[in-house]
Amino acid sequence: EVVYKQFGETKKIKGDKLISAIPNTLLRFVEISPVFSPEKTKIIKQMGYGSLSRLTFQINKRYWMEQGFNGFGYTDIGAEIWHPTFDKEAARGLLQLYLYGTASQLVSSMTPTQQENYGINQINRVFPGLKNYLEGVYAHCWDNDPWARGASRTIHPGQVVEFHLNMSRAEGNVHFAGEHTSTYTAYMNGAIESGIRVAKEVNES
Repeated sequence: EVVYKQFGETKKIKGDKLISAIPNTLLRFVEISPVFSPEKTKIIKQMGYGSLSRLTFQINKRYWMEQGFNGFGYTDIGAEIWHPTFDKEAARGLLQLYLYGTASQLVSSMTPTQQENYGINQINRVFPGLKNYLEGVYAHCWDNDPWARGASRTIHPGQVVEFHLNMSRAEGNVHFAGEHTSTYTAYMNGAIESGIRVAKEVNES
């Protein structure tokens, strides 16, 4: 039985099986009765999550191509620059600054204006002139996302076997999916892989 609130109203759902794809950053705050096994509880409470932020810049001209660049790059602050519209023919396009680790944590603590200025300065170090063609900026910091509170799972030395195997293992009629239960973490591939695994588990149990 699952009890939840929707638009302030308490609701309940009952079923023979339950599939949880909730990241552990949120699952550790969900009231569970009866409680999971000590092994599962330990993983839910201790599994780490990496910090990731993405700043997307909409520009009216792919100026970097005139400089002889393709729109992809790396920086020395722990960030990557992506050009997701590389296969589009229009003059306008997008540049994305992906920040992880310490750089992402820094951006996550900034105001929207600070994030924009920081991102522009970082991209200008690789592809100078961004501000001259900028139309808009969108920032998403997974640390600040109330439904994520972090990007993807991180497993530290000494945790790999215990955390990976036990996180994906069912607890009675509760099954677990999501990138944090997969061998292909941090990407949709892992979420799909885990969904196929759990569908088979439920079907065969």
